[in-house]
Amino acid sequence: MTDPKNARQPRSEIVLYQTEDGRNCVEVRLERETVWLTINQMAELFQVDKSGISRHLKNVYETGELR
Repeated sequence: MTDPKNARQPRSEIVLYQTEDGRNCVEVRLERETVWLTINQMAELFQVDKSGISRHLKNVYETGELR
């Protein structure tokens, strides 16, 4: 069994920024093909309030679209 202390942790970096012409961009460096954004990061990326992100995520789970 692998010792958790020695287990390799996935390394990723997420950079949200706005270009000079006002476009929002996301740059992602990742391992193992999984990207996780916090609600704050999603709200910033899509320029919406956190409550909008929370509401949409709740609807996705309630409708069974994502399990």
